[in-house]
Amino acid sequence: MNDVLEDLIIYDDIEHVDFEIVHDLLSKSYWAKDRSLALIKKSIENSLSVSVYHKGSQVAFARVVTDKACFAWICDVIVHENYRGKGIGKAMLAFIQSHSEIPESMQLLRMNDAHKLYENFGFTDNVCMTK
Repeated sequence: MNDVLEDLIIYDDIEHVDFEIVHDLLSKSYWAKDRSLALIKKSIENSLSVSVYHKGSQVAFARVVTDKACFAWICDVIVHENYRGKGIGKAMLAFIQSHSEIPESMQLLRMNDAHKLYENFGFTDNVCMTK
C-alpha cells in the first residue's frame, strides 16, 4: 500500500479545516482562484467539510453542500500539488460517498478535469450520480 495513504487522517468537521491552507489551495484552482479568505470561510461554515491530513499537515480538502436527505453537491475537491497521483482524491471521495450524512439518492459534481477519478465513483462529465 502507498505510504502516504497509510498515514492519512480524514476529518469531517470544521475544527480541522486550516482555512489558510484551503485558501491557498483554492487560489491555485481554475474555479475558485478569486475567492477571498472570508468567502471561503463562509462557504465552509455552511457546508460539510472534508479535510485530509498527512503527518499533521492538511494536504486536501472538499466540501459538500447537502440537505442531508435527498441531495448533495460535492465541490471544491482539491489536493495539494505535491500529493496528487497518490490516491488521496480517491480516498476523499470514498469517504464522502460513505458518510452517514451524505444522501445516497443524488449527488452532483461539476468538473472540467479529473474525469477518470470521478468516473470511478459513478460520475460522468458534469452529470449527477444517483444511487
